Parts: sequence; structure tokens; C-alpha cells
Amino acid sequence: MAALLLSACTGTPQALASGASPQGAEPGRRTFETYCQACHGPGGRGLIGPALDASGHAYEHTDENLYRTITRGTAGGMPSWAGILSPAEVKQAIAHVKALWTDDQRGFQSRVTATGFGGMR
Repeated sequence: MAALLLSACTGTPQALASGASPQGAEPGRRTFETYCQACHGPGGRGLIGPALDASGHAYEHTDENLYRTITRGTAGGMPSWAGILSPAEVKQAIAHVKALWTDDQRGFQSRVTATGFGGMR
């Protein structure tokens, strides 16, 4: 699963805020536009990389999974951006992506994060 195009290689994320305007969404938008948009498209609609907006499936993954994908990259897919972004910037980018989802998707993802059951509905 290619979630985001970012990286920072320290620690495990704590649960990120969910809701209509996830905390960090605006600074995360700037980070997304700088580091992610080239592959994931304007507004996260997908391009070379998968869609991260409401049309995609990133909301089916836990915060930890999203963070890990960002910090480590994926084999044959998303590169690691370790050392380029701070943990706070990674969390802000995730918050921005969450702002692209519907309320129902954010609620589902919050439950997925709380239970640890990602990638299934």
C-alpha cells in the first residue's frame, strides 16, 4: 500500500486528530504540495501514485500504517523520504490527506486506528 510520499525516520505516531478539519491540515497541505503532489496528483486524486482523497483507500489504514509507509516507503513503489521531513511534518501531511476524506471515511479510519484492524472493511 502506497500511502503518502514523505518520510521521517523516528518513532511511532500517536493517533492523529480526526474530524472535519484535522489538526495540521493547512501546514500539511503545503508539505503535500511540495513532496507528494507530483506522484499523488493535485488534491490527492492520484497520478503515478494512488489516489489519497476520498476516491482512494488510504482511509482503510491505521495512522501507524500510514506513518510507516511515509517513513519507510514501499518496495517498487513509493520512495522513502527519510531525513527530509520531521515527524511533525509527516503527521501534518497525514492530517491534510484526512481532510480530503468524507466524514464517514474519517470516522471509519479513526475506528481502524483505535482497533488496529486496517485494510479491511
